[in-house]
Amino acid sequence: NTCVRRDDYDALLIAAAAHARRGDPGGAIEALNRALRYNRVERRATVFLATLELTGDLDDDPKTSSCLLATLHRYLRIYDSTQARPAERYARAAIAAGDHVDQAYVTLGVIFEKTGRRRFALEAFRGGIAANPRNVHALRGAARQHAKRGEIAEEYRLTRQAVEAAPHDAFVVNGYHGLLTGKLGDYPAAL
Repeated sequence: NTCVRRDDYDALLIAAAAHARRGDPGGAIEALNRALRYNRVERRATVFLATLELTGDLDDDPKTSSCLLATLHRYLRIYDSTQARPAERYARAAIAAGDHVDQAYVTLGVIFEKTGRRRFALEAFRGGIAANPRNVHALRGAARQHAKRGEIAEEYRLTRQAVEAAPHDAFVVNGYHGLLTGKLGDYPAAL
């Protein structure tokens, strides 16, 4: 009996590398974003090194998606805070080029959030939502910013929209359940 975990961090990074190497930046970006929503890192040094090598290879290729590079540098920022600058630079280039604009805004939002620029983070997440109203990462990011501001009604609205966009994603649904029970005390809705 083999248990397959859809959101295994290492597997998502390997999947992102595979998507990137075969010329599927959208698949790579989505796998990276799924991994990066967890508050942990890979378990194997070889996975980190493979991702680092991939980033270096893609940085040297002018045909590479700027949004993919932004997301890879966002990942590397976990280990080296100076990677926030290239992540931001590539995200802005992606937005200007129309390259996975919603995902580029998500990277900007996370970089701003991690560097304490909350107002800019909220604006970036809103940009992602404007580009794609069903972008779960942008919806959840904006909800987090509203939560930090104590704006529960907006946090609720955006979290609910995220669940409507991804009703079978346990990570998203569990966040909504936690909001309903932990902040709102709405146990009937949580059921």
